[in-house]
Amino acid sequence: MINCKTNQFLEDLHHYVPGQSIADIKQKYQLNQVVKLASNENPLGPSVVLDEIKESIDAERYPDTTGLALRQALASQLTISPDNIVCGNGSDELMTMLSQVFLNSTKSIVTADCTFSVYEFVASTCGAKTIKVPLQDNTYDLGAILDAVDDTTSLVFIANPNNPTGTLCSHNEIELFLEKLPSNVVLVLDEAYIEFANESVRPLASQLLHKYPNLIVLRTFSKLYGLAAYRLGYAMANAELIQLINKVKPPFNVNSMAYEAGVKALEKSEFIKKSLHVNEKGKQRLYQFFNELELNYEASEANFIYVELNRSARDFCNECLKHGLILRPLTSFGRPNAIRVTIGTESDLDFFETVFKSVWKV
Repeated sequence: MINCKTNQFLEDLHHYVPGQSIADIKQKYQLNQVVKLASNENPLGPSVVLDEIKESIDAERYPDTTGLALRQALASQLTISPDNIVCGNGSDELMTMLSQVFLNSTKSIVTADCTFSVYEFVASTCGAKTIKVPLQDNTYDLGAILDAVDDTTSLVFIANPNNPTGTLCSHNEIELFLEKLPSNVVLVLDEAYIEFANESVRPLASQLLHKYPNLIVLRTFSKLYGLAAYRLGYAMANAELIQLINKVKPPFNVNSMAYEAGVKALEKSEFIKKSLHVNEKGKQRLYQFFNELELNYEASEANFIYVELNRSARDFCNECLKHGLILRPLTSFGRPNAIRVTIGTESDLDFFETVFKSVWKV
């Protein structure tokens, strides 16, 4: 038994539960084909291939610790200043940095009860309390969240679109929320899936940064751009907030290949267009499939769909695994009878429908 002095919060810390890996399932069940629709990865693969970037990387040199080239490219697209951007080893690392800046054992965060678990995780690592507000119609209840804010609240985390329900708060709803939020409380708006949202309803959070200095917007290259393995994300905020984050940012936290891949990914307009087309087409197909089975689901503004099974999701997903289909049971999100299905290619969905129907009949 280890006889070391550790932080008390470790006893109650719940670690992030990742999706199952294709290699593990192939080996476990001796399968030749496995389709993974569990982790919201881009089914078309990466927007940037290794050959496009490896010759421009001096592997013996440390990365540019500020990621200037990528910040400039992002700033140009978003019509903000590079000083309003900081990059991270995935947006998860940026959440960790925010917890280091704003949280301690006397502080708390407010978020939803069915949302991305890393918000609670990073708060717990600082000894901070997490106040969870129930979703309303599977959407963030912004009024109830405001009511839950108290003198201990330092951060409010809102996933928009929400993971795992795929629901969206509108631009007007976000702005009204910021109008009412105390100025000493920071809103962290996690827009990991925002590029998939319909343009007619998509909030333009970057336009609110100069009006609301207590707003931080997080985005990632893992989803639309298909660069999950590179671990690249970024935060947008008031320049003073960015300076605070930079104080705790580890030096060289993002590697050179990730920075270069990010710059090139922003140029891949055809890949982006095709990814959005495949997502929308697959979404409509899955809606029809779930309608035929008379299953309840949420209309999604992301690249996944939330589906209620009215039976044990874990048991159902375990049966699907035996046939080579990886889905995400939402037990860890507090929804033991619901699943999340990543929208895949046509061939992915052919496989999905065959396996799903077979297991559903059992």
